[in-house]
Amino acid sequence: MGGHDPARCAALTSAGLSSNRFYDDNAVWNIPASCYRTAVDSARWSDNWFVYSNRSAALGNVAERGAMSIGLLEYGPAIYRADEATTTIRVFSSAYANNLWGVPEVPWNPSWVPSPGNDHEIVILDTATGREWSLWLVQKDNWSACITWENFFAGFRGGVDLCVGQAMIGRNTDGSISDFRTASGISQWPGRGLGAVTPMVLIPRLDEIEAGSIDHALNNEAYNTMFGGACTAAQMGTAAAGRSCGYAIAPASRFEGLLGPEGACGSAKMEATDAVRSTTVPQGTRFSLQLTDSEIDSWLTSRGYTGAKRRTARIFAVALRDYGWIVSDTTCWDSNMSAEGMANPAAAKRWAALGIAPSDGSTLLDGLIRQDRIRTLEPPTNAVVTNL
Repeated sequence: MGGHDPARCAALTSAGLSSNRFYDDNAVWNIPASCYRTAVDSARWSDNWFVYSNRSAALGNVAERGAMSIGLLEYGPAIYRADEATTTIRVFSSAYANNLWGVPEVPWNPSWVPSPGNDHEIVILDTATGREWSLWLVQKDNWSACITWENFFAGFRGGVDLCVGQAMIGRNTDGSISDFRTASGISQWPGRGLGAVTPMVLIPRLDEIEAGSIDHALNNEAYNTMFGGACTAAQMGTAAAGRSCGYAIAPASRFEGLLGPEGACGSAKMEATDAVRSTTVPQGTRFSLQLTDSEIDSWLTSRGYTGAKRRTARIFAVALRDYGWIVSDTTCWDSNMSAEGMANPAAAKRWAALGIAPSDGSTLLDGLIRQDRIRTLEPPTNAVVTNL
């Protein structure tokens, strides 16, 4: 179970219509994996992902091959509801342009805290309107980075307005504000490494897990995302593609690695050689697991999972089989799946009720993803992205 299967595709598609997932039912992330044929070069990409998607495995640690963490703290966005806001606040960006034109104020509660670690991320959801905001590198106290001439002339008030690295509101491809209840999740503004998507695309939410299923593809931050220089049209379809040059594939809409391996990784970044590029995976690549319910049960038992924790682990395992994961971002360390984070104290309590502690994020899926279980799906279109 887990391969291309029209009958299962129809059954899962029908079941998904009653789920509480975000975005249009026909959005690419909401289409079951069984609806897609296996890519002709499946083994190449599934093997690359299994062996090299986290840095420890890429450096030769065989035990870490196929390991995928679930980001619950440092890499799990703190999600808050707009109806819990007590005020609004103007937002100014320090590092990157934002797309808040026309809506410079966002719902706000001074008690809200961002995720810890490098990202300091907050996502705000308005369930009444379907609006979604993403605030990255939130600086509640140290707002000095926002002291720029541009912000000064725009009226920035340190200690009053909110300073972030980047702010975005979900927008449709025509620039109008999107509604996560009906929109496709495709945007005209880059929201993840793979390109122009709205903030909650591919992110598993507690509401879904509590309801019993995650009915959409999941995100994956991989160490071995493909890097450039970019392939020319003449190189695509030849042995040079993915060895001497790089690209991304649909549903990605940008080639994040155009300039080479991720520079923010410093000494941990991949080497910019043909040999190393041959171990990478294009952003946008989608994988799924091939395994039966019985095999999932056997894995759960082998891990010693019982009660609420067993139920939660099963929900993730089934989602990885029925919908799979899309290589969406680049990480410098662990292969990771961002999920609704525990920085929100209310979310931490809900995770606890699901049997999940903060320390479980790095180990919950251990042993599930084996090399012989991974299938690479055909992309939804033949579009190749090189940014050229």
